[in-house]
Amino acid sequence: MRKTKHGPDCDCDLCHLGRAMDASIITGMLNMSLLAAEPRHEGEVLDHVSRFAGECKLVFTDDLMRAFGPRDGRVNIHFFPPGPSRPFWTLVTAGLSDLPLCPPTNDQFDLAWAELAMCFPAEWRFGPDLVQDRWDGGPWYWPVKLMLDLAVIIHAEGNWIWYGHTSEFEDQPTLGDGVGFSSVIFRESDVLPEEFQELALPGGKKIHFLSVVPLYPDEIRFARAKGHPRELEERMEKAGVTDVVRIGRPSCL
Repeated sequence: MRKTKHGPDCDCDLCHLGRAMDASIITGMLNMSLLAAEPRHEGEVLDHVSRFAGECKLVFTDDLMRAFGPRDGRVNIHFFPPGPSRPFWTLVTAGLSDLPLCPPTNDQFDLAWAELAMCFPAEWRFGPDLVQDRWDGGPWYWPVKLMLDLAVIIHAEGNWIWYGHTSEFEDQPTLGDGVGFSSVIFRESDVLPEEFQELALPGGKKIHFLSVVPLYPDEIRFARAKGHPRELEERMEKAGVTDVVRIGRPSCL
């Protein structure tokens, strides 16, 4: 990743506003509803992801800021079906990066902008019936709900995410019925090339794509007990756990 220098000559969103990067920016932007009706960088995100995951075949749209009341902003989830060189579905958000995250000040890297990605085996049934699956409590909708919930929580808490960070939902025992997973870890993709992980936009804005990998309760407890996810990630690698989600996989512990 290249270094990003903010200052008078930088044309990124934050420097254009003339403000430092902190939680007050998030609150102010939310209060002023500065988001567009559609994700601002959706076209660029689609073009970027299509280079590595083929053509998008399905878009699922939901309001991003529903936790804050009526807002114009939204997050869209784009579905890229399996291909000859990619025997898995790729799901990518567009819209999370419309607002900056709140990372600590960093002189080396711009960590304020992110989108989420998840991968699923080819047999997963992602299609137009996802809307009905949502209301029926079917088995295919939970990844969509997970990605949308993560987008809301990250911004609502004035937080930030990076490789190795974890997130869990205290109000729900699992991520979906019959799933077994209770939390997630954000990682670099094991199945998509390194070039996929970063999208540089005109003006200096740089979007990072973080892969969402579900974890079992014992795995998140292990990571929290260690105080750092490094040992958990080493065990996941030894167990062959990648960012292609496998329901029923053994725990890596």
